[in-house]
Amino acid sequence: MARRGDDVPDHREGQRTVLTRRDDAPTVVVNTPFNETFYNEIAVALLYSEIAYQSVSSLQGWDCTKCSDDKVSSTQVARIWDYHKPTTKGFMGYNKDQNTIVVSFDGTDSDGGGRNGWHANYWIQMIKFPREVESNVSWGEASRGFTEASERAFINTKDDLINLADNYPDASILVTGHSRGGALAALYASLFMFKYPDYSPRVRILTFGQPRIGNKDLAMQLNRFNYKYAYRICNWNDRVPFLPHRSFGYRQSYQEWWMRPREDTNQDQYILYRCGDDEKLVGYVPHCQPLYKRLIHQGEQDHALDQYVKHFEEIGLNRNMGIIY
Repeated sequence: MARRGDDVPDHREGQRTVLTRRDDAPTVVVNTPFNETFYNEIAVALLYSEIAYQSVSSLQGWDCTKCSDDKVSSTQVARIWDYHKPTTKGFMGYNKDQNTIVVSFDGTDSDGGGRNGWHANYWIQMIKFPREVESNVSWGEASRGFTEASERAFINTKDDLINLADNYPDASILVTGHSRGGALAALYASLFMFKYPDYSPRVRILTFGQPRIGNKDLAMQLNRFNYKYAYRICNWNDRVPFLPHRSFGYRQSYQEWWMRPREDTNQDQYILYRCGDDEKLVGYVPHCQPLYKRLIHQGEQDHALDQYVKHFEEIGLNRNMGIIY
């Protein structure tokens, strides 16, 4: 099985290959042409992350405003779940036009505070992961809330995902979500790849504003799976990707792509910037903003999904600049 901590080629078509190693200083891809394929893949994931917030009835009828977008209108929903204690809602289906199987989780559209927020004690406390799916294996520790929610969703829907993967053997498998939904997507995908490794090369993980999930051991394990790619998209001043705090033992996983203004003086020209691979260096790599700066800016506002949509659309409007860094 390929190890994502070893040499990892940059997947984007038409660009030079860049190799990064997690034990070296991070390599940052700069001055590369705008990649329409990669942009569209993120756009589709962002749409599905938005749609996951819709009501169960809207998902069943696929009749929400976003559902009619040309990129996702052909989606045939195969399964919807809406569980409580712990809360998790999402759906899976097949997009004929994109030849993509999608698994999408809804999340929290604020910074996650409050009694039921993901950084309440129930969500911060860490326990062994995985727990129910494979009791004799431990990759490290993860949030109790994220663990219980992702495992419940996986146990109840894995057969539906296998059926879709077998019925559409050439389709890629996109697992996505925003905020807490991103954390659940990451853990759900890891359980699927662990139990059914033959499907792993088809899996693409794209999350938005994903908080930290667990400890360092878990983060290292999540990076080892043989997925096609796994990326976290983070907004300009979103502080949630830095939470829960490292003092609780949490660490981040996966490659970060950062939506930021091209220049601090021009807040309208947004670009997508590839940050360092190693989280301990994030915040020290040029243009990857450290937490203290995100805290003094509009961290909660930039975590909202509509801000992700707004800034991502601005990246698309700047195609003539040739910018996905």
